[in-house]
Amino acid sequence: MKTILKNKYFILLLFFVLFSTILLLIQLMLCEQIISLLIARYYVKLGKLAGLNNKLCKEYIQTFYPNILYNELYVYSYIF
Repeated sequence: MKTILKNKYFILLLFFVLFSTILLLIQLMLCEQIISLLIARYYVKLGKLAGLNNKLCKEYIQTFYPNILYNELYVYSYIF
């Protein structure tokens, strides 16, 4: 085991795999946030087109998308 860990290329490979895994997880979390934000914006526009007022739109967003915020003008999200 010591001879494997002494090999600098093997250690570089381990760091590369760890770093790329962390980056992939961050990318997936960001992508999920962006997709839910776009869907929520679409549903707010659709709700206003159907005649819902701001209070009902806000309740809908808080019910189905708890990480999305809505303040009568904008639909936005905090990252993480």
